[in-house]
Amino acid sequence: VHGRRGKNSNINGVYKRDYSWQGRVDMCYQRAGVAGQKSIFLYFEGEWRMGPSPAQGSVWAFARSSATSPLLIGAAWEVWDGHEVALDPELRVS
Repeated sequence: VHGRRGKNSNINGVYKRDYSWQGRVDMCYQRAGVAGQKSIFLYFEGEWRMGPSPAQGSVWAFARSSATSPLLIGAAWEVWDGHEVALDPELRVS
């Protein structure tokens, strides 16, 4: 995940498949450990989402896509900027 600047730029990073959520969400990836930072998840639950936990319900970014892989998301990401949800055309998963 790359391209996010400003508020919630902590979603940038390398994510690895997390099978511990299997059966609760369709697909889940966890950002590789960054010292001193909380875990961030990229997961599919009707749309692709990024946030602190698939169980918490708090979503920092989402893409309205039903792609079978985050690498195939063609929709623009929408990100909470601290005041509102705004499109971020620079945010990418690759």
